[in-house]
Amino acid sequence: MYMRLWVLTAAVLVAALGQADAVESANQVWLVRLHPPVRVPAEPDASLELELLSRAQRRESVHRRCRAAVRESQRSLLEYLASTPWQQAQNGSEDTTATLEITPLWIQNVVIVAAPRELDGVDSFFTSALRWFPGVIDIHKDELAPWKLLPVSQFVGDTQHIDSNVSEASPQRNVRLLRAPKLWSVGIRGDGITIASIDSGVRYTHDALYGSFRGRRSHGVVHEAARDRHVSFDYSFWFPPGTDLNKETPDTADPVGHGTHTIGTALGAGGIGIAPGATWIAARAFDLHGAVTQSDFLLATQWVICPTKVDGSGKNCSLGADVVTGSFGVDRHDADTLKAWSWLTHVLQVWRQAGTTAVFAAGNTNGFLCGSVFYPASREESVAVGALVGGSTLWGASGKGPSVEDVEGGSRTILKPDFVAPGVAIRSALSTADNAFTRLTGTSMATPHVAGAVALLLSAQHKGRHATADVLGALRNTTKRELSKPFLVPSQCGGTSYKQYPNNIYGFGLPDVCSAAHELGVACGGRGLTNEQDELAIE
Repeated sequence: MYMRLWVLTAAVLVAALGQADAVESANQVWLVRLHPPVRVPAEPDASLELELLSRAQRRESVHRRCRAAVRESQRSLLEYLASTPWQQAQNGSEDTTATLEITPLWIQNVVIVAAPRELDGVDSFFTSALRWFPGVIDIHKDELAPWKLLPVSQFVGDTQHIDSNVSEASPQRNVRLLRAPKLWSVGIRGDGITIASIDSGVRYTHDALYGSFRGRRSHGVVHEAARDRHVSFDYSFWFPPGTDLNKETPDTADPVGHGTHTIGTALGAGGIGIAPGATWIAARAFDLHGAVTQSDFLLATQWVICPTKVDGSGKNCSLGADVVTGSFGVDRHDADTLKAWSWLTHVLQVWRQAGTTAVFAAGNTNGFLCGSVFYPASREESVAVGALVGGSTLWGASGKGPSVEDVEGGSRTILKPDFVAPGVAIRSALSTADNAFTRLTGTSMATPHVAGAVALLLSAQHKGRHATADVLGALRNTTKRELSKPFLVPSQCGGTSYKQYPNNIYGFGLPDVCSAAHELGVACGGRGLTNEQDELAIE
């Protein structure tokens, strides 16, 4: 049954995979890292200037600061690259096949340069001559990032099913476990909040997702989708450079199915999502194999904060993400890899400074190990989510804390995960058809529950202005903490028992969005926990 899902998903991607191979063979990509590096305070800026800004204004403010920090050093490099023989030879010519494609970033002081492989002398230029240019810290060819999408387990006997009768009147048990319907009943559904998925893509015409896709109402180039569902990808869907959008269809939008399933749990309609009123955007950074290059990942991380049109123009930070959900990571015990890719930590700090909450999966790992939460979920800047069986017992393979971070003069220990949520046999959208659903298992499935919970509480701001820190604080203070002793895996990590909260197994516990809303002064349908929170999320 699992193989059937893989064949269905892969069959529609033969052409797309061939196209990706063609792009890879046609160009070589270099990343030029410059001084000074982009740095923001490690702690969120609580200055009055930022506190008085809306989330959209805050994103724009941080973007301007980052852009100003890199402008001068990048300007010199861009002028130098424009003077190269390849660029000068093309001045006044319509033939751009032999030119360098230059993309300056702002989220890091990096310039991405794509060069046709047939250009003479381009290798020696990057490996030798350019290294001596003032301000250049490092130059290297683009490479695959060490993290991949976290693997998931298929629920036996339920590979795929078609269901057109889903209804928010009967939300799924995993949704009820967080008491999200109690907030829906008072009109709080995530409206006005944007959740971004950095994943394998999303089937944007899916019954449970089309209504909340930003591209559904956008203007510009319109693509006809299934059942005449028209979309625009401007400000709504990011594709890696080189993607032929003329060949993009709902069937090719998510070759793996991972992104469709996870965003469905965050905000899907029909009772499958936590915040069905929220809007989603997606960056399809990961390929058919669940891998991502450094250049694509960097481009995706700044796009979710300040999206653009499909051609890269018209940057608009007001349309950026309030919450980012991600289910990828790398084992923190690989010290060399972590050191080489520590730049991601600075990206997380930019996100946090911009008021964007990063929610990451704790990781599917050796259940017997403490200190096993994957990076970047292990970082203090991230909200790490572990997985439950139903609503009361830890899923054995869920990553556990504590996390140890290097700091100036030593190291510090950080409690992880932050929260747990249902992660076993979670039913959500499947990318093979607009009305297809399936059940998957993993911390990837738990993570979007918390992303949706944050979105719900942020959407209550019209009843009172709440910063992200307030929302996370309210969630921590009101979690369900009557969770069972883990079965066959450690019941204490970092010297803290699972009974003592917070701990390195369950974190602060299972979020209760209704009680958290009360904490923020927002009315909800009652504070008491219900017996349904102790039921397994398997129907």
